Formats: sequence, C-alpha cells, structure tokens
Amino acid sequence: MNEVASTAVAQQRFNMVLIGIFAAVALTLTMVGLYGLLSYQVAQRTREVGVRMALGASRTDVLGIVVFRGVLLTGAGMAIGMAGSLGLARFLTTLLFGVSATSPWVFFTVAGVLLVVAVLASAIPGRRAMGVDSLADGSSFGGLRRSFVTRTEAPPSGRFPMPVWPADSPRRPRPAA
Repeated sequence: MNEVASTAVAQQRFNMVLIGIFAAVALTLTMVGLYGLLSYQVAQRTREVGVRMALGASRTDVLGIVVFRGVLLTGAGMAIGMAGSLGLARFLTTLLFGVSATSPWVFFTVAGVLLVVAVLASAIPGRRAMGVDSLADGSSFGGLRRSFVTRTEAPPSGRFPMPVWPADSPRRPRPAA
C-alpha cells in the first residue's frame, strides 16, 4: 500500500523538491545582489560620510544614517516583492500539501533574512567608509587636499605669502622651458 501511495505522489514530490531548490537559489542570489547593491550605495556616499565626520557627526550617528537608508531601500523592495508574490501565490496552490500558498511563516522568514542581510550589507561598508580620514587622505575627495596650500613662505618683498606646492602635486606650476 505504501508503494502505491509513494508512486502516486512521486511527481508532486519531485516538483516540490525542485521548487524548493529553485527557491533556495533565488534567496541566495537575492542576498548576494542585495549586499552588492547596498555596498555600492555606501561606496558612492563615502564623500558624504567624510564630510559629515569632518563637520563633527559622531560615528554612531553616521552609521545609523547609512544603515537606516539601506533598510529603508530594502523595505521598499520587500513590500513590492511581497505584493507580487501574494498575487502569484494562487498558481502554487495545486502543488502545495499541508501548507497554504500565503503562509505567514514563509513570508516572515524570508523578510527577516533579507532584513538581516540589509543591515549587514549597510553596516559593513558603512564602517569601512567611516574609517576614511577626510583630512589626511585626499583621495576620498578626489585629490582635493593636494590643491590646497600646505605651507607658505614669506616673499622677499613681504607683501603676501606665496604658496609652496608639494613636489608631487599635479597642479604645481612648472618652470617655462
């Protein structure tokens, strides 16, 4: 009797295993894509983080802003995704046994995993961006620091200080040939 029941549901069992594998791959790809997107977003805002830090913002405030914006972006995407999945869930009802297509457990689990990934994906690059010293490292501002005068010398006439350019500065005036 067990063999007959097993062969009767073999096709449905295979379909569910296949759908489960595809769902796991889709969740993994979503997590990797979310991390990449939020890391890129934080990397684009490194200058803003440097300016905020230079103006006196605390590290925790800046990290809170970066993480909040990442979670906000993820929350908007999850709301759109959940609405779409609720609309398409009726197509899966014929394949499910013992569980509804709109199981809150599944929705909350996926939402929780994505929120954890969003917090980590914002916090890790955010902490790295906060480590940039905007005054010591001119590269975070596109080499802006090198264009400023780092020291001055008094001119022979005493009228106004003359700039002394660093030797490796691309803006250093070159003598006429």
